[in-house]
Formats: sequence, structure tokens, C-alpha cells
Amino acid sequence: MDSQDEVGSRISSISVSEKSSISTNDTECGRLFETLLENIGGIGRYQKLLMAFAVLPSFFALSFIQSTWLFVTASPQQHWCRTGIELNFTKTEQHLLLPPEDTSCLAYDFNYSSILEQNLTASEYMDKWNTVKHNLTTTACRNGWNYDYENGQMGIAEEWDLVCEQSFLPTLAYTVSGVGGTLGILVGGFMADTYGRKKSYFVFFFILLSFGIAAAFSPNYTVFIVLITLQTVATNPLYSIPYTLGIELITPKFRATFSVLLTICFTAGRIGFTGVAYLLRNWRILVLVSTSPFCLFFLYWFCLPESPRWLFANRRHEEAKHLLKRIANVNRRHFDEHNEDLYRELTVHYDTARRVKKKETSWVDLLRGANTRRKLLLQMYLSCNVAVCYVGLNFYAPSLAEDPYLGFFLSSVIELPGSLLTEVIADRLGRRLTIISCLTLGCAACLGTAALPVGGDTYAMQFLTVFLLAKLFMTSAYTVQELMIYEAFPTEVRTKGVAVTTIVSYIISSFGPLITHFRGTSLALPMLIFGGLTVGGIVCVFFLPETLNCPLPETIEESEKFGKNLRWKDMWRFLPVTKKIKITSVLK
Repeated sequence: MDSQDEVGSRISSISVSEKSSISTNDTECGRLFETLLENIGGIGRYQKLLMAFAVLPSFFALSFIQSTWLFVTASPQQHWCRTGIELNFTKTEQHLLLPPEDTSCLAYDFNYSSILEQNLTASEYMDKWNTVKHNLTTTACRNGWNYDYENGQMGIAEEWDLVCEQSFLPTLAYTVSGVGGTLGILVGGFMADTYGRKKSYFVFFFILLSFGIAAAFSPNYTVFIVLITLQTVATNPLYSIPYTLGIELITPKFRATFSVLLTICFTAGRIGFTGVAYLLRNWRILVLVSTSPFCLFFLYWFCLPESPRWLFANRRHEEAKHLLKRIANVNRRHFDEHNEDLYRELTVHYDTARRVKKKETSWVDLLRGANTRRKLLLQMYLSCNVAVCYVGLNFYAPSLAEDPYLGFFLSSVIELPGSLLTEVIADRLGRRLTIISCLTLGCAACLGTAALPVGGDTYAMQFLTVFLLAKLFMTSAYTVQELMIYEAFPTEVRTKGVAVTTIVSYIISSFGPLITHFRGTSLALPMLIFGGLTVGGIVCVFFLPETLNCPLPETIEESEKFGKNLRWKDMWRFLPVTKKIKITSVLK
């Protein structure tokens, strides 16, 4: 390997043309790596094959598995007290044996078997019942419940009678599992930045599958809630780690496309699960069928690479060089002398940055610099703002259709045009203008529901149409702001920074479903609240720097410089400016 003096004599500067609004030398490591990556293919055969057969399918699998619990923990649409009389009663006759004010949770304080005689038919029993039912008091159900499975399935509520006084338990299971999700965000970010993207991914995938399959054999509610909480520890890391790996393996101009394809695969998983759930109405079989086939994903161990950026950041330069040569070979590019020079320059930059640091980096380092602290807080606020509206709309959608499967299907399908909208404009107008435009249109759609004339045969259809428009624009805004988060944090703490932002938005987004409960007061009230919340997100974007076509920052120092001198006129400049960027060697 050449000495540092030889590298300095052979490399003076590297020029690249980028669309960017940041000043020269802001992100040397990032620009050097982007140039090297572009030289060996950028988005060549290697990246396309990896994305098509490994990274993107992982999002399909995660979405498919995650969707399971929404149906498993759903509350029964109809249930009523069981009388204990085993006769051929129709559903109407069963309800006539119960108090008319509440057949779901109340029965008469009466021994229904006392008037049962041998060879008595259902209609004869009803005749005798009509003579004795007067002036009876009511009591809680004593013999369990009957359920209507016509439009639903047998979930944990039906199997373990989690209704009436215990009706909160299915929702509690879904909520408590969020504790595991929060823990997973913390642990996932630490593991991915400390032990690498690849190893961390397969550790969490093993957790997801093992506890998911075990949950299908839960003997009771307590065991079930423990198992799904442990499984949920893996869900957020299994989303953020492949996302990070994909972003770090492609050049800037393809990041928006990758983000859109990711969203499409995630949506496809939800749509595919709807069909499986419709066919399999038993929750235990559904969990097994939706989880166990993905054990085949462990075969990806032999083809999924480590992130070359992470290898450089952790001084594993030879491994990074070996991987880059393999990428160049598959992409039919030569790792020539010029690329060797870029590689040596990169090692010097990373080693220099490493020597300057006195200790290992953590997400707390993002709070030390004024600029990184400002961007972190703004990203947190924007993420919370968009997430609470996006999650709230997701929960609101199923209630707009009588059939829960149709409601879930519609709420999933509408995300496809939202993702395609992102593909069309995010790389042309920039991240900031895309988010502002989509949030503005989404806000208008949400507020527009209040202007619809209430009542009439067309009100429900009009409301659904405007709602779907709001969901479409909010999906696009959510996709782009998520991409901005990954583009803003430096490689050495990227997953940790994403984890901290996700934790805050994950907690705040839980208010979205709570807001939807206001529909009992007015169908449009939750939409008005969501529309009002988006205004804050629109204002927030003005204070964030544009990340379109900008190299990913590699170190905390580079992240601190990026967007540091954001002027007022820059806040109102949405279309990126083309500049000639020159990267000067630190050894010159």
C-alpha cells in the first residue's frame, strides 16, 4: 500500500458536478465515496440484483408479518351472550332471549334450562319463553358468548372471550407490543452501527420469526402478549437496517426511486396479506402461514453484503475494497488506478477523522453541534407531525367500509399512487418542495371534508373520495420525509440518529388512533385535526436544508457543516441549484 506522501503526490483534487446548495469541502468523505461508487457502476447490475432479490423483498416480508396482528387482535364485530341452551335457534331468536338494551354483554338473571323439556323444538321453547320473560332482572353473561364470523375471523378475542369487561385486552396487546417496538429501535440502532448492518439484520430476523411462530401456539392471553412483545422488538430494526443498507449502496440520484420501490413493496405485502387473511379465518393458522415461509430468507446470508460505508467508518478498509471490487466486477466496470487513488484517499480521510475523535460516537454527538442539534430537532418534529397524521389515517380507513377486509385493502392500495407521485416529483422538485406540496394538498383535503354536505346518499362516497386523496398525499409526504432523515445523518451514527428520531415519532404517532375516536362526535372532526397538524410540518420544512443529490455525510463533522449557513433566501429557494463542487485532498 502506498504511503501517505505518495497518495498526496498522486491525488490533488477530485471534481464532481452535483445539484446542491452546500458549500465546497462540506462533506469530503461523502463526496469521495459517491464518486468512487459512481465510477464502479452507481446503480449497476449488482445494486439492481441486490435490491430486486434481497433488500426490497425483505420489506414485503416485514409488511406481511406485521399486518397479521392487526387482524389477530381485532375486536369482534358482533357478539352476544350464550344462554346455554343447545337448540337450533336462529340469530334473531338468540337475541330475543336476551335483554334488548344490550345483547352483547347482558343476559337475564334466569335459568334458561328450567323451561327446557325433552324433545322441545326451538319454536316451542320460544313460545314458553314469551310467557316467563316479563319482569326479569339482568346480569352479566355467565355462559360465554356467541360470535358472528360472517365478515370476520376467529381472533384472540373470540377464542379467549376478550369482550365486554375484557374488551380492552386485545387493544392492550397491540399497545403493549409497542414497548417492544421502542426497545427494538434503541437496540437496533446500537447494534447496526456497532456490529454492522448484515449481522444485526439476521439477528433481528431470527427474533421476528421465532417469537412469531411461537405466538401461534400460545395457550393463553398472558403468554401471547409476552411473545408478540418480544417479536415486536425486531420489527423496527428490520425496517431501518435494510433501508440504511440500500441508501448506502446507491448514488444520490437513485435514492428517491429506492424509497418509492420500498414503499411499493411494503404496500404489496399488506395487499397480499389481505387475501391470505380473507381465506384463513383462524388466527393460529394465519400466524403460521404468514410467518413460517419467510424462514427461507436466511439464505440471504450468502449474498447480502455488509455496507461498504460502515466498513470504511470502522477502519475495515481491506474488506471495503474487496466488496467494491466485487461490485465493480458484477457491474462490468474496472477498478482501475484512478479508483485505487480514490480508495486510498478515502482511507486517509476516514483515518484522519477517526484520530480526531476521542471516543466512540453516539447519537448524543448529534446534540453537541448547533447545526446538527437544530436539524435533529427539526427532523424529530417533522417526523412526529407526519407520522401522527399518517398512522391516524391508517386507523381511520377500515371504519369507512362495512367489510374490514375491504377497508384494509383500500387503505393499502391508495398508497401505491402516493408512492408513484413521490417518484415523479421528488427527484425533480427536491425533497423540501415535495414535502411542502404534499402536506399542503393533504391539509386541503382533510379540511375539505368539513365542507361536504352532511346527509344524503352521496355523502359517504364523497367523504371516502376526499379521505383517499388526503391519504394519497400524506403517504407521499411520509415517504419523502423518511428519506430525508436517512440522508441527513452521518454514516457513523446514521442508524442511531434514525433510531432516536423514530422513537419519538413512534410514541407521538400513538395519538393518531386516539384522534380517530372523535369520529363519534363528527365524522369530519378527526380530519380537521389532522389537517391542522400538518400546518406545523409545512413550516418546519422551510428550516431544513435540501438533500437532493447531496452525498451522504460520513462523519459528525461533515454533518455539522452541511446546511450550516442556511440563509433566509435559501429557505425560500426550493429548486436545487447546480454547482461545480471541488473536493480537495487533505494531503495536498
